[in-house]
Amino acid sequence: IDTLYEYLKFEDELDFIGGKVGLYVFLKRDEDISNSKNVEMLNMVSSFQNKVSALTSFVEPEILKFSSKYLKQIYLDKRFEPYKIAIDDIVRSKAHILDDKTEKLLTKVGEFAGGFSDVYDNMESVDLTYDSFKYKGKVYEVTPGSYSVLRESKIREIRKKSYENMYKAFKNFSNVIATNYIYNVKADWFFAKEHNYESCLDAEFEGRNLNKNIYY
Repeated sequence: IDTLYEYLKFEDELDFIGGKVGLYVFLKRDEDISNSKNVEMLNMVSSFQNKVSALTSFVEPEILKFSSKYLKQIYLDKRFEPYKIAIDDIVRSKAHILDDKTEKLLTKVGEFAGGFSDVYDNMESVDLTYDSFKYKGKVYEVTPGSYSVLRESKIREIRKKSYENMYKAFKNFSNVIATNYIYNVKADWFFAKEHNYESCLDAEFEGRNLNKNIYY
């Protein structure tokens, strides 16, 4: 029990530090996605996080081996108060947690299987060019960053022009975007299927302990 507590405490501390570092490099990358140094920093942190996940992938399968008597001892120990929900989630997801060897392999696969969003982000922020437009003598620059502001303008013509110019840039790459999305869905389905879920939707909702009915 002491070893488990020390591990969970250490994991908490590591998640806290990793979260702060991860957020910093993510936002730094978004300042200028064409800056290779910022992208490299983000990739280094992502790679480290995946390595940690692979190294600790045995933990959940091990917890599932605990007897009911042992779990009761854990729940009665006040030190585990902050971790009860996490342990409950593991026990609840027993049918979807595989042996440690398979979990480790799937974690490693996840390092490159999530690259589809990176492809889209780089295309949107670096490769695509967006036309600016004029309204009453003022030039409006359309970018992924400015579009969120322009589309909420009180002036209909500004909303219309920003929308048209934003998505005109995407139109020439519609096949690339569609293909990228298709393989993203295939990756999601691969992980859902390997973890014994009936669909990607089930994996998303059951993994978060949510009732699927709220989706419909």
